[in-house]
Amino acid sequence: MPPKGEMMYTILVVDDNPAIVDIFMNMLEQGGYSTMSATSGPEALKILESTRPDMILLDIMMEPMNGWETLGNIKSGSPSVASIPVMMLTAKHLTVEEAEEYGLSIEDYINKPITRRALYGAIEAFFHRRDRMETRMQIAGESGADPEIIKEYRNLCRTTDVQQRLIRILEQVVAGSEVSDERHNEILSAIRAMNETVMTKNKRLEEIREEFSGLELSSGEGNVS
Repeated sequence: MPPKGEMMYTILVVDDNPAIVDIFMNMLEQGGYSTMSATSGPEALKILESTRPDMILLDIMMEPMNGWETLGNIKSGSPSVASIPVMMLTAKHLTVEEAEEYGLSIEDYINKPITRRALYGAIEAFFHRRDRMETRMQIAGESGADPEIIKEYRNLCRTTDVQQRLIRILEQVVAGSEVSDERHNEILSAIRAMNETVMTKNKRLEEIREEFSGLELSSGEGNVS
């Protein structure tokens, strides 16, 4: 949960089952989060016309607009709406097709039912990564780092985060899916290729972090991982 004294994140819970909405809202509020709710995709989109939550928990199996359709509307909206992180709620594992089609548009997916600890962990992991990146960029800028290097750092952080997330989702989905041997091997090959790309980008990230650390030491700024 958010450490005492830090900002309270607002999370929009979207599920067409009011009882499920209440369960998630209670869990989140006990963890120190502020909550909002919608019981349909259209209602969620209406809320987003005037409000910007810090995260959306979005159920997949909804009617008449399902979660994937709602996600598509969110990501095709204004930049401020499209940038809101989304975690999908589901009572089953994603299919391989869903992971490949939507994996780059979501932060993660949460299987129902979920423990309070697991829910907090999934949410906090995202905010920790984002806040660490933004803090590092701010300190680097104050220490005199080249703006183009800061921009490269931001882009590398975001693209590696997306690829690592998709790798994780695909690994979980493949482990729980019944697919042909050919399809299974095809997906594993794609995962290996993405892992190699991530390794290359992480190497460059480490070089940039070392450059930032040198600037911070010379300017007397604290170090951020």
